[in-house]
Amino acid sequence: MIDTKSKSRLIVDDIFYKAKDKVILDGISMTSKSGQIFAIIGQTGSGKTTFLNMIAGRQTPDRGSITLNGKQFDKRLRRNMAFVQQTDVFFSQLTLRETLEFTAHLRIPEDVPTSKKMEKIDLIVKYLHLEKCIDTVIGDIFTKGLSGGEKKRASIACEVLTNPDILLLDEPTSGLDSRTAQNIIEFLQKYAIQNDKLVILTIHQPSSKIYHMFNRLMVLDDGKMAFNGKRQQAISYFTELGAQFETHYNPADYIMEFVSDADSEMKEAIFSKVGAKTRQCVPKFMELNGKIQQTAFQKDYYEDSDTDSLLEETRVKLLQESDIENGHLPKVISHDKNDNKWPTNWCTQYKMLSIRSIKQTLRILKQGYSLVQCLTVAVLCALLYFRIGVSIKTSRDVYGLIFFYVGYWTFIPAMTVIASYGQERVVVVKERASGAYRLSAYFMSKLTSDLPDTFLLPGIMYILFFWIGDFGGASEFFATLAIMYLQTFCCFGLGLFLSVLCHDVRMAITSLFSYLISMYLLGGFFSRNVPYWMEWIKYCSIFYYPYAFTISVMTARLEDVPCNSTLAETFPGCLDNSTSIVTPEHILADGNVSLRLHTLLIIMIAYTIVIRSAAYIVLRVKNDKLV
Repeated sequence: MIDTKSKSRLIVDDIFYKAKDKVILDGISMTSKSGQIFAIIGQTGSGKTTFLNMIAGRQTPDRGSITLNGKQFDKRLRRNMAFVQQTDVFFSQLTLRETLEFTAHLRIPEDVPTSKKMEKIDLIVKYLHLEKCIDTVIGDIFTKGLSGGEKKRASIACEVLTNPDILLLDEPTSGLDSRTAQNIIEFLQKYAIQNDKLVILTIHQPSSKIYHMFNRLMVLDDGKMAFNGKRQQAISYFTELGAQFETHYNPADYIMEFVSDADSEMKEAIFSKVGAKTRQCVPKFMELNGKIQQTAFQKDYYEDSDTDSLLEETRVKLLQESDIENGHLPKVISHDKNDNKWPTNWCTQYKMLSIRSIKQTLRILKQGYSLVQCLTVAVLCALLYFRIGVSIKTSRDVYGLIFFYVGYWTFIPAMTVIASYGQERVVVVKERASGAYRLSAYFMSKLTSDLPDTFLLPGIMYILFFWIGDFGGASEFFATLAIMYLQTFCCFGLGLFLSVLCHDVRMAITSLFSYLISMYLLGGFFSRNVPYWMEWIKYCSIFYYPYAFTISVMTARLEDVPCNSTLAETFPGCLDNSTSIVTPEHILADGNVSLRLHTLLIIMIAYTIVIRSAAYIVLRVKNDKLV
């Protein structure tokens, strides 16, 4: 049978929350214990999700307290809680199996054998009827994947897999057909009773059958309680207030209609009545809870006395099933929890996060859109600069091509990160809120996940036009390719920095383009006659250093050329007779390059480190918002 020592009692007392000038929650209280489904219903905007966020610790109330078994419900206790959001957020290119395996390896303690983790996955998939789509990608607006109902069940599966003592669900049936919604609530009922867990959910408009699966019910309207108590007492409660219920019709519909259509005087009466009742009950529960802590082993105080006969019959039946059927839900899902702050160590977190991100990146690349774009631009550049070589006469053309390449692989990486991070961030927020992994492990995995994009497409494009254009030998190729890779890696960091700095994607894009267009113009190529008081700006340009390094390497082997072999206007020294030959130094000066190779390299490495470090610092400073 169920071990009573694992049972939980949650008490929420007098929660008040105000956003700007609007009261969102006004004096909300509740009590619930393990083995129950506590449902919160109400119209849109009644405060259901905000109240759930308060319990989850994602928002802080202005007044009130939340306790679990008589202890303040702090971050440590919330590690044994799971939250299924209304919006299902995943990495879109991973299959359901990979998503569940990732969750198991990352959020189940490492001392649990892998075979047992896989057994948990198989059983949960079975009970949520996800067998047919286990190897289907999650999908997004561009990729066909799981349906809405399958995504919702996948979200629940990921959270149930971690064996939480308290499971919070925000609108778990929203957008689902009636049969799928019923299956989900039936699963939650089994999960709560057989595993002795507390399930708290918000639901907008439950069907009659779903309504009768609830143990306790709270009705919210405009942030206030219209009812709070046993579900089976709701009909008599609202009948006393004047509501009329017809037999064989959904009680939830009548309750919602009665509360929403009530005039201000009636609503005040409703709120006053339920408030007085709650003010009497909550202190008694809190007093009882204190006594429970002292006599937990002397009395099974969790014997469910507030269920009607039908619900009690269901409960007994489900408990018998869990004892009789070998390998049933509670025996497979449950696992011991460790007392560490994190379920897994840093290396495991980094490894799993890196694998997931790299899979996501590679499968996006596999779709081919980025490759087609890259090859199109590369072939055009190769045709335009076919066998042009590097010489005095072609130097300006080479400068232009190199500056174009640097610019292309500055804009593209930064924009790629900004475009994708908005979707990734909601997944990270959800996982970090559950205490799944360290921020440092996530950040380092981002560095690793950039590598396929850093090496593959930029390398393909550079190989094509470098060799077709005949811009040098092997030494020039590898030296300049390395600096181009460094530039691309740096720009992925720039995109990440702006993404975490600006939560609004439009602001991140505006900031990126404002900076890059300005630096592109002043990066040392487009204008050679820059006013003396603006010459220093090129050293702030992210384009200048890879551009200067590359043309320095490509022109290093050029031989000196007499002035009469080239246009005097191109090199001022020839025009004023201060020199009779044109050296590589003159060519570099014409390209606005004045720093030496080692200086350029050091500055680029420093630039990359500073950008990445700044991104991590911003993440750390904004950690309260990320969590």
